[in-house]
Amino acid sequence: HESKYVFGNTNKDEDIVAIGNIQQLKTNAHNLPSDSAQDFVLFNNLSISYNDLLYQQANTAIKVAKDYLGKSISKSNNKHNVIYSFLKKEPYYSGESLGLAMTLSAISSISKNNDYKNKYSLLQDYCITGSIAHDGAVNSISDQALASKLDTVFYSPFKKVLIPKGNKKQAVAQLDKFKKEYPHRDLEIITVNNIKDSLLTPKLVLKEKISFRNRFKNVLAKRTIVPIIIIAVILFFSAITFLNKDLNPTSLQVNESSIDVYNKSGKKLWAYDFGHNINTNYYNPHPDKPQENKMKFVDINKDGFNELIIATTFSEQSNGGLIVFDNKGQILWNYIENPKNVFSHIGIDDVYINNSIFIFEDRDDVFIVVNMFHRLYFPCHTVIFNSEGKLKGDYWNAGHVYAMDFVDIDDDNEKEIIFGGCDNAHNSAFIGVLEFDNVKGHSPTLNNKYIPYGISKGTEIYYILLPQPKELLNAYRGEVMDITSLPDNNLIVRYNLDSQKQLSVSLILNKEFNIVDFTIPDAYKFNYKKLVGRDFSADYPPKQLQKMFSNFKYWDGEKFVSEPVMSNQNLE
Repeated sequence: HESKYVFGNTNKDEDIVAIGNIQQLKTNAHNLPSDSAQDFVLFNNLSISYNDLLYQQANTAIKVAKDYLGKSISKSNNKHNVIYSFLKKEPYYSGESLGLAMTLSAISSISKNNDYKNKYSLLQDYCITGSIAHDGAVNSISDQALASKLDTVFYSPFKKVLIPKGNKKQAVAQLDKFKKEYPHRDLEIITVNNIKDSLLTPKLVLKEKISFRNRFKNVLAKRTIVPIIIIAVILFFSAITFLNKDLNPTSLQVNESSIDVYNKSGKKLWAYDFGHNINTNYYNPHPDKPQENKMKFVDINKDGFNELIIATTFSEQSNGGLIVFDNKGQILWNYIENPKNVFSHIGIDDVYINNSIFIFEDRDDVFIVVNMFHRLYFPCHTVIFNSEGKLKGDYWNAGHVYAMDFVDIDDDNEKEIIFGGCDNAHNSAFIGVLEFDNVKGHSPTLNNKYIPYGISKGTEIYYILLPQPKELLNAYRGEVMDITSLPDNNLIVRYNLDSQKQLSVSLILNKEFNIVDFTIPDAYKFNYKKLVGRDFSADYPPKQLQKMFSNFKYWDGEKFVSEPVMSNQNLE
């Protein structure tokens, strides 16, 4: 447990009277399953907030915390359930000055999973106030709020207070007045511009570096930690009762021909009738492919409310696509797949289904990546849109794409798309890399059967066929199911190599796509001994396995080669 306190003001009747109050904010965070569509954030108290400012700050706090911590080793750690609560349940809580405290406590709680590079612990002798922005900046609070909060903390047992740097001038002037009246009292004012300043201040936070070995061991052991952080915050209370104005959609129910959309409290916000039957099983997560998300709630236009992005596939005779709804159920834009007979030369029709949706956020926009699979055969069409529905790029792969991540692999401050799945043209699992601003063409092949008509060669900067050790029991061509980027730009690539899904190999690759390490699941080794009668390690010693799983094939722009190389057709 770690203790901190918070400032507050109380509103009596309908007159606003600034009365300070310090309370403990408790933060409880744990990991959600890897197939979770989004973080789940709960403020476990009554709240009032015009435009839902408090909840916006809570969600912003989780985003900033995850951005600062970077990627964890375990994919299951990418989404979190974070519960904020105050011990006093009677007041209504409001405003945005909880944001800084929410962010710091979230960083401390989430980092203690030990899957991250660093672990942060909050010290116990200071109070916090300030709001947080999406980029991690700490925003100033109002002069009236600051005056009340400094008055409160000055007469409290606390000797330090953390505030936004933009409030420093007023805070110093007010503190000077206090000291003239009470010269024996003292209060240290600590100011910060952004979340990084806060975490680099030894007076506030203890930082412990976690070795890669220990982080990876914890992932393999599936370690679960639910740290609870208690932090002191200065807040405003209200005794006025307000109606629940939570208009932010977070979940939905799929019916026979319609959807019902709800907020986090379970209140129905709106419904939409498609006018024809829906296959409800289509929207359930695939047990072997949890990343096949068919719907996402994301604030793509930064208005403080989630949009619903939902895949549409209503039958095996009609093309699927995508619909984007605003928080009130109005359609912002939609997309219907229309490939125009690109594989008619081998008798494949034009019916595609939306298999998965991925979301990529950068500083300027939010992008939606859609993977469209042919209903029966190998073609996969990856299509990218910006938040307004404008086409940004598309790419055809000769096999299904199941996994995707967005990471800066070449340290140029621009993220690339790393994708993986199955390459039918070469009967192999694969991973590829595309520059986000240059996505077009088709995957590498010399076989016309797998080349879409009228589509140029692809712009991939890497395209790599993964090892296919057919000598292993029950091994077949394989398919990449998961890609996780690490803070040091290493990657964990998980791919299945057997039809029973027991041989799921995890490769650790460096940013040059050389193998660093690999793991073979114990379940496969146990089954091997059961069927063959010998220990797996006796038939496949470590050096032999290392050689087998290092047999990558790299596309150089004309052919596949054994040496690590970029696709030279795209080199400048």
